[in-house]
Amino acid sequence: MVNIASKYSGGPQITRIDFEDLQSAKGKYSFTRSTPPTMLGRVLLTQEFAERLRGSNVVVNAVHPDLIKNKGLLQDVRGPSRWLTNTFGKPAEEAAATPVWLATSPETAAVTGKLWAKRKELPTPGMGSDLAARKRLWVECTRLAKIL
Repeated sequence: MVNIASKYSGGPQITRIDFEDLQSAKGKYSFTRSTPPTMLGRVLLTQEFAERLRGSNVVVNAVHPDLIKNKGLLQDVRGPSRWLTNTFGKPAEEAAATPVWLATSPETAAVTGKLWAKRKELPTPGMGSDLAARKRLWVECTRLAKIL
């Protein structure tokens, strides 16, 4: 399984998940405020899926496909984010190269729970390496989805 995620900030402003506002319901919605924790969440859930599926011959990884030009997901986004994406983004075919490689390559067939970009494994700094945050997010998501 390949989850499309994104790099999230691990620099001076380390991305964190606000467990008291998982759905970004507090305050006015902001694409730039909501996206980094959402991508971090995808990485954490990918790691948790990988752990829960360990030994089943199912591998689960997350991939950052880079900027994708003219993607429909940004049709509601205004300003610099949309301009940057449409100006410097790759065509969808190029952006799909790493996810397709990850899903089909024999060299990644046994690698699970990782974040990738440009056929390279990426580090998962901050909360991306926090086992307690990963477990808590899993519990909160199953509660919100009414799965358990």
